[in-house]
Amino acid sequence: EIAQLAGDVGADLIVLGAHQGLDPKSWVTGSTAARLGKIAPCPVFVVSPRAEAKDADVPRIEPHCIDCVSAS
Repeated sequence: EIAQLAGDVGADLIVLGAHQGLDPKSWVTGSTAARLGKIAPCPVFVVSPRAEAKDADVPRIEPHCIDCVSAS
């Protein structure tokens, strides 16, 4: 779904948060980042959360508007 949306809107980059940090052992095999990197139509940038970030500090991302995607 992420790769499809990136293609639909002509994204130049996908930024993906890593919930386990950036230790390669924790996300190389079978992770969302690894799968997305293989099928995405653009580069995928994986970032680690800040150590001090709490769930309450993270903004909620709303799903895309189907009319907006259709218009583009």
